[in-house]
Amino acid sequence: MSAAALQAAQTSCAVADRSDLARLRAEGPDFLDLLQRLSTGDVRRLGIGEGAATVLTTAKGRIVDRLLVHRVREDRVLVVGSPGRAATVLGHLTRFTFAERTGLSDVTESTVLVALVGPRARNGAAEAGLHVPAPLGAVEQVWRGLPVTVLGHDGSSTEGLSVVAEGAQAAPLREAVALGPALDAEGIEAWRILRGLPGPAEMDEERNPLEAGLWDAISFTKGCYVGQEVVARLRTDDKVARSRVTLALPQGAAVPPRGATLRQGERARGAVTSAVLPPGSRAPVAMGYLRREAAQAGAPVTVAWEGGTADAVVSTVSSARAA
Repeated sequence: MSAAALQAAQTSCAVADRSDLARLRAEGPDFLDLLQRLSTGDVRRLGIGEGAATVLTTAKGRIVDRLLVHRVREDRVLVVGSPGRAATVLGHLTRFTFAERTGLSDVTESTVLVALVGPRARNGAAEAGLHVPAPLGAVEQVWRGLPVTVLGHDGSSTEGLSVVAEGAQAAPLREAVALGPALDAEGIEAWRILRGLPGPAEMDEERNPLEAGLWDAISFTKGCYVGQEVVARLRTDDKVARSRVTLALPQGAAVPPRGATLRQGERARGAVTSAVLPPGSRAPVAMGYLRREAAQAGAPVTVAWEGGTADAVVSTVSSARAA
C-alpha cells in the first residue's frame, strides 16, 4: 500500500480497481418499478443518463445493501452495490419478483470497474477525453478504442468517477486509465474511513439506513416500499438510537478488530465495524457505531478487545437526523 497513492486520493487523483463492487444489469421494462417498491429511493422516473442512490431494506427496515442505480439506456439499468453482495442483492430482488419482466443478471464477474478517486478525478477524466456525467449519472462512449460506461461516482462517493467495461477489455482498460497512482484495496479502505464513508461492514442487516447516515438515499415522499413503516417511524419519532462515527487512535496503537467494544467510563456504548492503519501513518483510524447520546465530535472513548485497549477520539459523526 502506497502512502503517495493515498495522498493523491485525498488531494488530487488516484486510480483503483474496484471490480469487487457488485454489479447487476437489468434489461427488462419492469425493473425500476420493482426497485421502487423494494427500496428507499425514488428511482421509478429516472431518465436516460440519470442515476440515484437507494437502499434495499428488509421488512424490519434493516439494510440489505446501498445501491447506486443508473439508467444507461431506455432498456438498460446498471446497479452498483457493495463488494461481495451481488448474490445477496440478486436473491433479494428475485424473491420479490413475480410477473415482472426485469431481465436482471449478475455481471460482476463479466465486467471490470476502474474508479478515479479524489478531488481532481473529474478534471483529470475530462482532460483524458472521458465524458463526465453528473453525480450518479451515466454515459456510454468509445474511449481510446474501448466501449465503456462512465458512472458519476467512485463506488463510495460522488466526488470521483467509475469506468466500466466488459471483462474482455479488463487489461487494456486498466492500462488506459492511468490518470494517477494506483490505490490498492487497503488504500481504498483507509481513504474511505478517513473520508467518513460507509463500507460493507457499516451497511448490513444489523443497521438501518438512518443510523448509517444514508439520508441522501431515502425519499420520505414516495409511495410504500418494503420496510417503509419502520424507517418512517424512526424518523418521525426521532428513535434512531445509534450514529455512525469515525475514530482517531493514537500513534503506535494496535489496529482494533471488528467488533471491538467502544466504552465511555465503564459503559459499553458501541462497537468498531472497520479499522485500518493508513500508509505513512502510525495512528490507526476506525469506524463504528455509538449510542447517539455518546456520539459527539471530540468525545473520548476507550476501544477494548480481547488482548488490547486503546484510547480514541470521535473525529466525525454521521447525522442521525435529516439536514
